[in-house]
Amino acid sequence: MKKDIEIAALKKKIEQLQAIHWHEKNELKGRSRVFLEYKLSPLLESAYEYTEIEPPKKNMILERLEMVKINIEREVEWLRGEQA
Repeated sequence: MKKDIEIAALKKKIEQLQAIHWHEKNELKGRSRVFLEYKLSPLLESAYEYTEIEPPKKNMILERLEMVKINIEREVEWLRGEQA
């Protein structure tokens, strides 16, 4: 009987941890989607468009690529837990 209570408590704890994990995973997926879709993609699309202009706008391309690099560095810092 005591074992049954312990097993039930452990099963409940597992369910709680699974729910927390699911929520955290979905938050991270959402953050990643927003990062890629709204931060990186527009900058890369803009850089690409500047390559199609004759003559290509090298300074604008480099500026966009630098912005991409900065955004990636910030995201990596956040993933490391250095930034909230």
